[in-house]
Amino acid sequence: MNLELNRDAQGRLKVTTSLVISLLKDEGMSREEIAETLELTMADVKRIFQHPKLKGLKTAKKPMFVLEDDLDEDTLAQYTEDEDNSEEETTVQVDLIDAIAEVTTEDSYEANVIADANTPSWNN
Repeated sequence: MNLELNRDAQGRLKVTTSLVISLLKDEGMSREEIAETLELTMADVKRIFQHPKLKGLKTAKKPMFVLEDDLDEDTLAQYTEDEDNSEEETTVQVDLIDAIAEVTTEDSYEANVIADANTPSWNN
């Protein structure tokens, strides 16, 4: 990034809140990178971030990739149709699993009733 640093009459660096926000959000710089870019110490950067308009702001890191859309509508339609079919298969599988669970639950209830009927009652 080619950044022209402005200084006041005493030679101190002029840092604006908009510059800091741009470095954070637009350039995705960390505080350490901002310190390096502005030729400041980390203590100076810490003081900068005490400003009410900068307090609590975080870096918006840019992704390390560029996503390029290379599918035309016909190709995309093919993939969409395949996904629709897989959703139907999943629904059938889930329904089958639910049915098995219901039968299993009913069987265990019946087994408990039979076990209770065959258990002698010693306290009667």
